[in-house]
Amino acid sequence: MKDWELFDGFALGAMDHLYGSISLMLVITALTLLVFGKSIRKLVHPNNFSMLLLGYSKTQKNLLSALRLLALLLLTLAVLRPKWGYELQDVKKKGIDIVVAVDVSQSMLARDLAPDRLEAARRKILDFLSLLKGDRVSLVAFAGAAYAQCPLTEDYQAFRNFLELLDTELIPLPGTSLADAIEISREVLSQSSINSRAILLFTDGEEHDPEGVELARQVGEEGIRIFTVGVGSLEGVPVPQARNSTYNLRDSSGNLVISRLNERALAEIAEVSGGIYQRISIDNRDLEAIYLREIRQKLEQQEFMSTQKKIYQERYYWLALPAFFMLVLELFLSYFLSQKIVKLRPRGTITLALLLFSSTHWADSRVSKQDILDLGHKYSQNKSPELAYNLGHALYRNQDYSQARKIWEEAQKLHPSSALQEKLFYSQGNASFYQGDFLNALESWQNLLKINPEHQEGKKNLELLLKLLQKKSDEEQNQNDQENQKDQQEQEQEQQQNQQNQQNKKDQGDPGDQGDQGEQGDPGESKNQESPSQKEQDEQNEQAQNKESESNSGSDTAPEKLSEKMSEQEALRFLNRLPKENLEQMKRFIRFKLRQKEKAREEMGKPARDLGGKAW
Repeated sequence: MKDWELFDGFALGAMDHLYGSISLMLVITALTLLVFGKSIRKLVHPNNFSMLLLGYSKTQKNLLSALRLLALLLLTLAVLRPKWGYELQDVKKKGIDIVVAVDVSQSMLARDLAPDRLEAARRKILDFLSLLKGDRVSLVAFAGAAYAQCPLTEDYQAFRNFLELLDTELIPLPGTSLADAIEISREVLSQSSINSRAILLFTDGEEHDPEGVELARQVGEEGIRIFTVGVGSLEGVPVPQARNSTYNLRDSSGNLVISRLNERALAEIAEVSGGIYQRISIDNRDLEAIYLREIRQKLEQQEFMSTQKKIYQERYYWLALPAFFMLVLELFLSYFLSQKIVKLRPRGTITLALLLFSSTHWADSRVSKQDILDLGHKYSQNKSPELAYNLGHALYRNQDYSQARKIWEEAQKLHPSSALQEKLFYSQGNASFYQGDFLNALESWQNLLKINPEHQEGKKNLELLLKLLQKKSDEEQNQNDQENQKDQQEQEQEQQQNQQNQQNKKDQGDPGDQGDQGEQGDPGESKNQESPSQKEQDEQNEQAQNKESESNSGSDTAPEKLSEKMSEQEALRFLNRLPKENLEQMKRFIRFKLRQKEKAREEMGKPARDLGGKAW
């Protein structure tokens, strides 16, 4: 993480760190609420001061607020991680010196590449900068003559600024002099103190002079390799008079000037100097062939600069410790002075105090991707359990628990020592726990205690995990008991409902029997006339049946139709018309009947059937 140096001897270390920025915003928000928040007296009516604000003292409130405010200010500054006092450390830089020569002649305005050749070359050079790894670069522009635009530098942003200034009007002398471009590039590289040097030439190769080939051969003998990139097409296109112009150049006879890529000349220049030629491409295959496979692999990186870097010392704790003690003092004073209303809760004190230390811890706990790649490369070359443990630990710190477990499992197969095996089992258990794989965590920590029964961290982790598993088991058992109890209650309700239905049917049949027994006298009169009490009783029975039918169906369906066997569609329509509470009652009743039938089948020795049935 890069430090932000305010002035010589003082720097801030958390300005470009995400966690530090978030912590700073949280502290500033709390500070703003504290300073600009409403007074507590504005929240209470004056008539209720004596009752609601018993023991309230403005002096005590101001004292506690001053302590809290000062603590928050110190924490705000501590989160920025101030640093003062530094040591100078020597830093050596290695790389290759490269001159990028760009053709800015009139023919580079041809539009066989979008939007034109010069802009396509500019974009390709920007892609080339993204591939560089500490190398120094210089910029040379050439047409009929050549001029150095940017000296050798590691400041790629300055190089980009000079690259944006390139234009066909930059050099008034027309033509394309490759010899001048090579000569000026050689002068720039002659100021370098290293032998690993290269020239990268972007041009269409037109108006080629024979001196360029001979000069390229001399440059190659001096150890400077030339790599040429052809910008344009072999078919040729007209050349515009100016950028964004619709008129094309014509010669003295009035014919259009056609510009074509001269690949033969560019390939010859590259070959005699020991380099290669590549035509410009849409992707980065041309740059990969030149830089990655030729420059980086065949040219040795040499030390070209040795500088001294300032290593600042952390001083945040000089601010964090006083802030912590002020918060603790404010907590005790608020309690002993009976300042209940403005008392800071212990949880808030601990949270604010740990905010700084957690930000500093996580700022240094994560491992960069490049370090992980380096460890992976070393491990692939030497399959040792120590390297496997280090690689897994780096992945674990980056919260990649799955890959860390895989690497540690491989390390177990490499016959590690007893001490390393303890670390592997302990780390595997932690990674499994964070993934939610409690069984593997339990197994790993148990294996750890088999090797070293006195491992304190392993014992604590295992005890906590067993308690957690026991708690989950108890919760599941309670849930199952509740479900069983609910099912039992439903069965009892169904039985009661069935008994009630049977009792209602029996009660409905008694009046008819009594009427038959009570018939006396003329049979004709018994058929045509009934006693008033008999008629009233029959009417009541009929009303009870109608009400029972309406409560069960919720529709105008006749009792005779309900007694018939329904088709599947009629049954679904019947169930859909039921009110919600009656539908649930009907479902419970049918489930009860199905269970009774299955019990009867089991008693008869018949095989059980699937009671799942169709969806309601």
